[in-house]
Amino acid sequence: MALRIFIRSLNWLGDTVFQAPALRLLQKQCPDAEVFIQAKPSVAEVVRAFGVGEVLPWQEGVWARARQIRALKADRAILLPKSLGTGMEAFLGRVPERLGWGEQGRNLLLTRVLPRWDDRDHYALRFRKLMIDALALTGELPETSAELKLPEAWADAALEVLPGDFGPFLLIAPGASGSAAKQWPPAQWKALLEHFTARGLRSVVVGTAREAELGGFLAQGNTGVLDLVGQTDLRALGGLAARASLVLANDSGLVHLAGALGARVLTVYGPTDPGTSHPLGPRAYALWNRVACAPCHQRQCPTDHRCMLGLSPEDVQVAASELLEDRPIRSPFLVSRPALPGISGAIPR
Repeated sequence: MALRIFIRSLNWLGDTVFQAPALRLLQKQCPDAEVFIQAKPSVAEVVRAFGVGEVLPWQEGVWARARQIRALKADRAILLPKSLGTGMEAFLGRVPERLGWGEQGRNLLLTRVLPRWDDRDHYALRFRKLMIDALALTGELPETSAELKLPEAWADAALEVLPGDFGPFLLIAPGASGSAAKQWPPAQWKALLEHFTARGLRSVVVGTAREAELGGFLAQGNTGVLDLVGQTDLRALGGLAARASLVLANDSGLVHLAGALGARVLTVYGPTDPGTSHPLGPRAYALWNRVACAPCHQRQCPTDHRCMLGLSPEDVQVAASELLEDRPIRSPFLVSRPALPGISGAIPR
């Protein structure tokens, strides 16, 4: 009888991309296993697109999710998030083997606590190591990737939100959900987009509905900017990212999705560390003005936001232009891509 494995997916878009190499390692090492993945609606479409296992319909509430898990009659639960709640759900779901990191007081809910990650490791390596430990794998292992083929439905969704015969464009995501410190200042973005417009380059601005004011500010007085803030779902965002000449954004879920799709990506970092969260993908690059207090991982800058203010619109524009023209980026703010042993498709072509 085939081994039945329950996986609890991570909840954020960037983490969902970073977990893909781990899920594909499971697929390669256990090809006969039946894999069931529980993922929030906000990321389920992306988990499904990676083509590993069956993505379950989302249930609201701990008891509902526990009943769903129990009905699977899974032999093993591998919990990628470190939360107490996910441990409780697998415990109440009566999965005989429950594996994950020991965090947030959930150790007694697990049958095996896996070794903690190394803080210096990229997140994709942390999740791959968790999977290796969960499956007790040894020896030489195959490389796996986060590469994602654009689903046809995503390409169609992008066409639905663009005006007819819309030509080449830059995809801009100037917001930073839940973290003002990760946001390059709006005035900097506006100056950058005005420069692109003067060069004849159109920009499409995207973001959540809560960022509508920001989208309006960037589009005001600039005929080269199409404001789609609050008007795109995850499928449309993926389709736009794959279609764009360049994706330019703060450290956010979109850059990681775009990198997996193989798009040209340039990410502006500030309080977070690109060494642990650099976008995967062969054409993804990062700029970082690393000051003495960075990375601080603060949601609100307690001082003068020097990490972001130290990057001028011209600094970003020059690097973006080099990337658009497939020339080497010579910016002093360019971050070296971290080593990702075991993860393929993340090195420049």
